[in-house]
Amino acid sequence: GQITLNGYFRQYWKDPRLAYNSTNDGGCLNTLTMPEAFRAVDHIWTPNLYIDNGVAWRRGASLTTVSPDGSVFTSEEASITLKLNMRFDRIPFDQHKVFMELASYSMDSDTVRLMAKDGKAGAGTSGIGMTTTKIEDPVWWIEGREAAKSGFSTPGEVVVKDFGSDWDYLTVSFEVTRRTKYLVDNVLLQDLMFLAVCYMGFFVDPGVAPARAAMAVIPVLIMR
Repeated sequence: GQITLNGYFRQYWKDPRLAYNSTNDGGCLNTLTMPEAFRAVDHIWTPNLYIDNGVAWRRGASLTTVSPDGSVFTSEEASITLKLNMRFDRIPFDQHKVFMELASYSMDSDTVRLMAKDGKAGAGTSGIGMTTTKIEDPVWWIEGREAAKSGFSTPGEVVVKDFGSDWDYLTVSFEVTRRTKYLVDNVLLQDLMFLAVCYMGFFVDPGVAPARAAMAVIPVLIMR
């Protein structure tokens, strides 16, 4: 299956080559904010990240700031479509893991280490991988019922893969659980009612053909 996430894709890294004097050290700025048209990948070193299970990635407005110690922060509006292995054999009691697997396209772990925000380098779970404010969906419970009240925050998980050299793969994820009552009330009950209407045609006098045909067409007209 596929799912599209809309939000903000944010990266943090430190490049000592970009360090400069703050106002306390005689400089002019405490934070350098790049112009809106600035694309970090065109002007400075970046981790060159890609999404391993990504299908499409539409980028919008972006922001790049550089701190006096060379810390870089980038944030960009993004609409990302992900490919997932979703199984629906337990409908209406199904549960799915929505995840995004990130890695550097050109640099192994000797050059760049991936981790969630405030996380630790190396394999394991730590930091803040994905976070959101209050979010609610009529079909799914997102990270349990608490997300509808106060949002959620999930950690990131790093796995080191060996491709001749070690590469860090960072996975950020959250879980969704189907709201059973919604599916039963809005899909299953209606399907059963339509099926009952269709079967009623068998109890109509065979000599009244138009009536039998009408009984079969009624569910189709209702769906339109």
